[in-house]
Amino acid sequence: MSRIFDYDNGFFRFMSKLVDAFFISVLWTVFSVPFVTIGASTQALYHTVHKQLKGGRGYVWQEFYESFRDHLKENILIAVIYELLIGIFAYERILIRTMIDNGGPDYLRLMYFLTAFFQLLVVTWAIFTFCYRARFEMDWKNSMKNGILLLLGYLPRSFAILLTAAVAAFVVYLIPILICFVPTILFLFYDFLLEKVFRRLMSPEDLAREEELEMERKRDNE
Repeated sequence: MSRIFDYDNGFFRFMSKLVDAFFISVLWTVFSVPFVTIGASTQALYHTVHKQLKGGRGYVWQEFYESFRDHLKENILIAVIYELLIGIFAYERILIRTMIDNGGPDYLRLMYFLTAFFQLLVVTWAIFTFCYRARFEMDWKNSMKNGILLLLGYLPRSFAILLTAAVAAFVVYLIPILICFVPTILFLFYDFLLEKVFRRLMSPEDLAREEELEMERKRDNE
């Protein structure tokens, strides 16, 4: 009987993680509302998922807020650049759609889907960039450069990120309340995809530190 109410048993650990996932998603949603802060919020989302939810270190609010305010101005600048690019492609799609509706040539349909693809590509680039910034100290220009290099250098992972982001957006569109969980679940998947890549970019000292923290986490869960 005492085992049932043991806060270290699997059920209570799962419920604790579920509650944390809820609050992380809510924080991301709230802090993304001005839209220009969505980059900083996304960096904080990845950081909190990796360190607190997966790594079991720190507290949700503390980790999220500290990461959010870290290089906030630079993250706003990066987000605005990406939003402008997405806006340009969106405007192009509207123009192309208008020409198609007015009997334009068939090749416009291909252009329409290409512009939609480029919009998704920019979103994927942004995800790479802000996840990268959550794990490495880097100025905004080099962060964006490394983001595109990672996107092009790991195309299967890029495709997985693009596809899951599109599916997640569609799911939230159909069932809006799921925004309370989907962002965290999505970035848990991104953590699985990207940490293998990020570890290749770390110094030996950073890798040793990561392994030490992983060992501590495993001991705590025993």
